[in-house]
Amino acid sequence: MIDQVLCGSYGLLSVEAMALGKPAVVFVRDDLLGTFAGGVPPVCNANPDTLYDVLRALLQSGSALRQKGMEGRAYVEAYHDRCAVVRQLLGLYSRVSGRST
Repeated sequence: MIDQVLCGSYGLLSVEAMALGKPAVVFVRDDLLGTFAGGVPPVCNANPDTLYDVLRALLQSGSALRQKGMEGRAYVEAYHDRCAVVRQLLGLYSRVSGRST
């Protein structure tokens, strides 16, 4: 699934694709790669200049498609699942309020 190749980060459509076990092709800026929970998200990083080559490589390797799909599903379960998001929000609220959870 091709999502955002200009924005510089992945969006909700990419999260939905990863939740379905489908590889997400997006452009993630280099300066953002280290800022995501769990490290670099398991997306296929492509910009308008590299999109053709990235898609071609993916389509030529069924195992790469399956692997990215499985990695994406695991990433969504770990970092975008409602329980994971609630834990993140509670931690944020605790830090802001000065209280521990």
